Amino acid sequence: MSNGNPTESEVTRPMRRSADRSFHRMAPLAVHEGRTEKKKPRFDLTMFQMGLVLVGVPLLFEMAFIVGLYWFYKTAEAKTIEVEHTRNVRAEADRVLNGYAAASMSLLEFSFRRDQNSRMEFMHYRRHSSMHMDKLKELVKDDHVQAGFVKIAESNGNYLSKALDRTYDKLTSLPDNSVMDPIYLIELGEERSRIMKYLMITSRQVADFSNKLDRESQDLSGIEHGYRRFYQLFLMMGIVFNIAIALVLALLFGKRILRRINTVKDNTIRLASGKSLNPLLRGSDEIAELDNGFHKMAKALAEAQRKEKAIIESAPDVICSIDSDGRFVTANPAVHDHWGYTAEEVLGMRFSELVVPEDIQKATEFLDKIRTERNSGTIECRIAHKKGHDAHMVWSVRWSAVDQVLFCVVHDISERKELEQLKQHFMAMVSHDLRTPLNSVKNFLGMLNTPIYGTLSEKGGVRKQAVELEIDRLNRLIDDLLDLEKLEAGKMELELKPTRITSLVTLAYEAVRGIAEKKSIEIELPKEEREVNMDCERMIQVLVNLLSNAVKFSPEQSTITVDAEIDASSLKISVKDQGPGLPEGAEKTLFSRFKQFVKGPNAPKGSGLGLAICKEIVAAHGGTIGADSEPNQGSTFWFKIPLDLETSL
Repeated sequence: MSNGNPTESEVTRPMRRSADRSFHRMAPLAVHEGRTEKKKPRFDLTMFQMGLVLVGVPLLFEMAFIVGLYWFYKTAEAKTIEVEHTRNVRAEADRVLNGYAAASMSLLEFSFRRDQNSRMEFMHYRRHSSMHMDKLKELVKDDHVQAGFVKIAESNGNYLSKALDRTYDKLTSLPDNSVMDPIYLIELGEERSRIMKYLMITSRQVADFSNKLDRESQDLSGIEHGYRRFYQLFLMMGIVFNIAIALVLALLFGKRILRRINTVKDNTIRLASGKSLNPLLRGSDEIAELDNGFHKMAKALAEAQRKEKAIIESAPDVICSIDSDGRFVTANPAVHDHWGYTAEEVLGMRFSELVVPEDIQKATEFLDKIRTERNSGTIECRIAHKKGHDAHMVWSVRWSAVDQVLFCVVHDISERKELEQLKQHFMAMVSHDLRTPLNSVKNFLGMLNTPIYGTLSEKGGVRKQAVELEIDRLNRLIDDLLDLEKLEAGKMELELKPTRITSLVTLAYEAVRGIAEKKSIEIELPKEEREVNMDCERMIQVLVNLLSNAVKFSPEQSTITVDAEIDASSLKISVKDQGPGLPEGAEKTLFSRFKQFVKGPNAPKGSGLGLAICKEIVAAHGGTIGADSEPNQGSTFWFKIPLDLETSL
């Protein structure tokens, strides 16, 4: 026993011992109803809801985490863009300042040399400074503070540009290699001074602006670096926290689910071992529903077991099981009624100890065959009753591969055997002790026609003839009984040979022709010349019986039609009359023994065995027989036999 659950050995031992109990000792399953867990669960969620929580909570956290992560990312990205923008502004400001300085130096060089290269260099840097000033204004147009600095620098730059342009214009207005007069040189000197002044002012302003941009760039870089570090920390903490949430929820729900599943599992073991079940699980989740269904199933099994026990204990037949060693492992109380032993006495006994010695080999071979072929079957054998006499039994046996036992239902047929023996004695008596006196009486009546006993009067002759007819009827009844007994016992052998259908029908017609003519009944016969293998005498007997019944129940001056049909596999012969027809539902018992449907003082006489004999003869040929009828429309009796009967040698 571990964790409150039965071990495998504790489960299998009771199951193994249960195979050795008798049916009358079976105990119903212990099922406790109405008890539930005393401890109320902290929450009541279905498996689906727990799954939603287990998936949804981490998913919601992940979504919030991703949103926060995205926000930090976009913020850091914005700071990165801002730092890059500041750096670009500073670089562009430097290019503007460099352009003004280079243009001033080129102009100074041009004033000394006045060559084409110096002129071109000045024009290049002049355009360069103007172009970069436009770019700088474009970069800072969205920043009012930076735009203010640039506007001031642009204003001084404009003064510088105008001074450069005036100096350039004066220099270009002089002829090449001409000597400047002193006044012109003084004016150029003044322009150079203004250029240097504006250049210094512009340089200082651009330098201040660049320093400010450097400080802003450093501040933004620090902020960006901080965001990136916080971004990494947030990412790591989010991952750890998400894993922690998933683990906590998994442990929380998993522990609860596992505990409840173990309860259901323990209930299955308890049910198998016959112990009482655990209390019902509280809640409305699927496991609680499963446990509730399991308790209902256990209750139904207990009820079914109770009913099974009641049925087995009250069964009139012996119900038992035999293991592979031939020993009885279960038996119901009926063994005492039929075998004289109690169920406790039978348990553990070998099968061979109860069977009479003459039937042991036959019964053992039968059981071995059932066990080997793993099927079912029946056998008759005698049991040695405890009181000393033999009891005839029919065993219905089935092998169970799962339980490795033979399940048997044993029916006592001792009374039937006694009746069969009485029947055989009766038939022997009928065939000998009754037939012989009747034949003696008939022979004596035949001798009354001779002069030995004198001449009979007319009245005596009539009475003599009536007695002879009754003797003939009794002999036919005895013959019918003997024929029916032989047919049902399978002791009558058929002499199969090719028989022309026309001959068969004609011989049967001749047998009933006399009684048909007395009622002016016409019988129409088929003209079928083909031959079919059959026992001609027995089939004539069938046809005569059907024709004589048709004549009996047909009105005078009516017609009886005999028809023969041959298809690919069978021969069908039918006899149709114009009588009153059969009563409703008569077809079900029409071919039973001693069954007559027309009763009363005017009913035709008969033994009630004719149609039963017809059925057995046709069945011996492998065929079928039946009747179709409608009230006041006559009846049609027919039989069908196969064409592939083999000729008797």
